[in-house]
Amino acid sequence: LKRSNVSLIAAGLAQVRPDGVVASSGEFVPADVIIYATGFEVGSLGRDTWIQGKNQHHITGTSAADEALEAYLGAAIPDFPNLFMLLGPNTGLGHNSVVLMIESQVEYVVRMLTEALDNGIDTFEVNKEVVDGYYKWLWKEFDHRVWQHGGCQSWYQNEDGKVFALWPSTTY
Repeated sequence: LKRSNVSLIAAGLAQVRPDGVVASSGEFVPADVIIYATGFEVGSLGRDTWIQGKNQHHITGTSAADEALEAYLGAAIPDFPNLFMLLGPNTGLGHNSVVLMIESQVEYVVRMLTEALDNGIDTFEVNKEVVDGYYKWLWKEFDHRVWQHGGCQSWYQNEDGKVFALWPSTTY
């Protein structure tokens, strides 16, 4: 954070533009990379967050819970090019440290960024078919877990009873 090419904006974010961000104070800050940390609130990307994707798709601060948002490896969402998140949907661990999940996700993000940089790719995103296949596996895993079936109600579920926060498998 002390590097000359790094800025910390410890305030709300009003807008993200192609060449930077606008803080809630109105200050424009040029940016190539944005790391948006919202703190810990299960299922929230920050209450006032609105992220515009392609094809009129958008996610809000509460989409992860409200809509049971689906993201490949909890990190990449179709129609949101060049967007990665850490500890996204279905990455919460009830049996281990989330540091393991974060490390795995960072490894995935670095692999994707390296591939893009090495091959001159400016824009990339996960295919919806890949996410659909991943979630087909994920929901099958939940078929054997009390979190989805068996009458369990918890903060891992949204109002419709769909598990949006929990990882259904092992961490090894």
